[in-house]
Amino acid sequence: EVRMQIGKATGKPVTWDLPEWYLPQAIGHLLPRMLPLNKPQTYMFVTYVSETHQLMSRYVDVSEAKEISFNGQKVLAIAVQDRIGLEGVPTTYYVTPDGKNLGSETQYRMGDTTSVIRVLPTDEATLRRIWSDARLNKPEAGEMPVLPGALK
Repeated sequence: EVRMQIGKATGKPVTWDLPEWYLPQAIGHLLPRMLPLNKPQTYMFVTYVSETHQLMSRYVDVSEAKEISFNGQKVLAIAVQDRIGLEGVPTTYYVTPDGKNLGSETQYRMGDTTSVIRVLPTDEATLRRIWSDARLNKPEAGEMPVLPGALK
């Protein structure tokens, strides 16, 4: 059952019979780490998409390991491509054959322009090199985190 609330207004609850291949949103980000990487295959799940308020098909393609160029480096990687709907914008996760996360890429096309969002794993030393005053500790209860370079 899905209940939608905007402000004080609550919409009529919607109930679906979920198929066996339903994948809760909370688990979706784990797919590149959960699927077998040694067997190229396409998987289909059903997931709830809050933007459309619908259940939609989610396709995940696991490729064979091959040498690719990612983030300016040549690496042996498995591409795990994830998209909502057959024509959805894919996000490609790159993983080494032994399961190490190399990062992900999403390419958006608008007319003649292509934009790429690349997400890379990092460490504390790299973050401090970029933002020397970064606070990397957990905020105290009730404390609002301050982003580096943000207005205080």
